[in-house]
Amino acid sequence: MISNNARVVSLAIAVGVMIGALTFWLLGQRNDARKFNALKANALCELQLPEGIPSASATFTNTRPIELFHVGLTTKANREALSIFISGDQGFVASASGMKASMFGLGRRIQPGTYTVTLRQEIRGKGGMAVISAEEPVYVTGWQIWSRTYVGFLALSGICVVALRKAKDSKKRELSIAAFQSLLLGLVLIFVYLLFHEGGHALAQIKFGHFDIARSDFWGIHGHPHSGGTMGPELEPWQQEVISCAGPMVPTFAGFGLFLLWGLPIGRKLRSLRPMVNLYFSAIVSILVFPEAVCGPAYLLGFITAEGDLIGYVTRTGGPVWLVKGFLSSTFLISAAVLWQVIPEIRKAWKTRFLHSRKLVCIS
Repeated sequence: MISNNARVVSLAIAVGVMIGALTFWLLGQRNDARKFNALKANALCELQLPEGIPSASATFTNTRPIELFHVGLTTKANREALSIFISGDQGFVASASGMKASMFGLGRRIQPGTYTVTLRQEIRGKGGMAVISAEEPVYVTGWQIWSRTYVGFLALSGICVVALRKAKDSKKRELSIAAFQSLLLGLVLIFVYLLFHEGGHALAQIKFGHFDIARSDFWGIHGHPHSGGTMGPELEPWQQEVISCAGPMVPTFAGFGLFLLWGLPIGRKLRSLRPMVNLYFSAIVSILVFPEAVCGPAYLLGFITAEGDLIGYVTRTGGPVWLVKGFLSSTFLISAAVLWQVIPEIRKAWKTRFLHSRKLVCIS
């Protein structure tokens, strides 16, 4: 039988996760629109590419030296990609190919002068829009709101732990510790996943000579988590696809690797040392494979467009779609199997550390 305390704690965790996910999703939905509108407010140029037109061009003037052009792209069809080329009085400046709706930087040490931007799409494309600005848009992102609120709750729970450390009511002490440990575990899991996800993008960018650590922000302190790119050799479409897909794939395969260690005798011995070691180890494995296990079916069925859109890319290039779907299906099934093994250990470690300790306090 599950105790009432276990039900209360489990319900509180479930409600917290649901509220956090819903809040993050709502803020994320408006984040790109806020950034694009902020970019348009100080735009040097706005270029519309109508449906069915292969390319469109526009001329604009930059009146002062800047580090780079800040570019925003939107497409009318989610899976379509655009290519953008910028040239100036001295010739070619910068370009980017195979870009979906996104915001990024182009060029280096841009001087005053007249520039021409050209936007291109594939045949029968639905069209899109490019916005070019000399200034990086300043706005508060949804990620900043969500992450700072989360850290605020963590700090508040820590204050409660200190304030209640000498309280006579043992239940209040244990609940405050459980709340703090839950939020701390959540922060660690977010940090670990972002490190592997953005690190995956960074590794691919390093391979192709397009990584810039100065423009990277793996936690999103200054906006949103991202791996910064820099100008280098022009990327082929397949290289851009590798960079995009490396983000979600690296944490997934890192999770598979950690799961092998988790199940080996040395991993079991490590997890048996303390309940908290088991909790953190199991939870880290879980968070690395969780997105693939949850979003995999929706991606395969076309309900969502995952980062990189590997199926869409292979479809456009005439590649073996069946092979890609088989690979993604296998990844989903392995991720689900890992979660099936790991989640009971998370629950077991949590009950041992918190619910069992509360019973001992009450008995004493």
